[in-house]
Amino acid sequence: MSVEAAREQEQFRLQRLQEMARHRADRSADLRVDGGPQAVARFWGRWRDVLLRDAFLALMVGGTVAGITFAFETQRDERIADREVRQNLAAELAVRDDLTEIYLVGQDLQGLVLTGRNLTGARLSRADLRDADLGFATLNDAELRQTKLDGAFLRQATFRGADLTNASFVGADVSETIMAEAILNGVDFTDADLSGADLDDAFWSPSTPPRWPDGYIPSPLAPADG
Repeated sequence: MSVEAAREQEQFRLQRLQEMARHRADRSADLRVDGGPQAVARFWGRWRDVLLRDAFLALMVGGTVAGITFAFETQRDERIADREVRQNLAAELAVRDDLTEIYLVGQDLQGLVLTGRNLTGARLSRADLRDADLGFATLNDAELRQTKLDGAFLRQATFRGADLTNASFVGADVSETIMAEAILNGVDFTDADLSGADLDDAFWSPSTPPRWPDGYIPSPLAPADG
């Protein structure tokens, strides 16, 4: 990557961080409970899972998730509140460099910018990381089973020993990545850029081989049982 490209990437990352910080600062907790005990019961019945998930994620990232607007009159309000959870989680993740062994199974992290972060041993199975920026990130020994990484920027990321079973990299930039010793059972690399990728000792079951981009022939790899 050229110096100019690296500078532009860092500028984009800083801009995203500033936007998330401004968004977080503008929000305040707003528990609108109207109608007495029945409204409170409706609130807890509808939001129990969201609140527990939010509190758990706050502990996982070592901070607090605050500034979420809770409203529970309509389905539209539910979607708004769920979006607030995701945005505040993104803000928390954005300010930490070390995310080793973080637990984010099944989370919606679309478009998240985690350039160069240390996610060694992270549990990201079934997470939605479409269009995310994980360039230069370290994901050694991470679990990314059924993770969606379509359209993601993953250039020079390291997935050494990672479990990528049934992960989707459709249209992703996977150039110059290191996937040595990674598990590639059922991985979908359709239309992905795999130029310069290191797949030494990566393996997959003959019954569930990766789906490679059209015309792509991996460097001498022998599918292994396992």
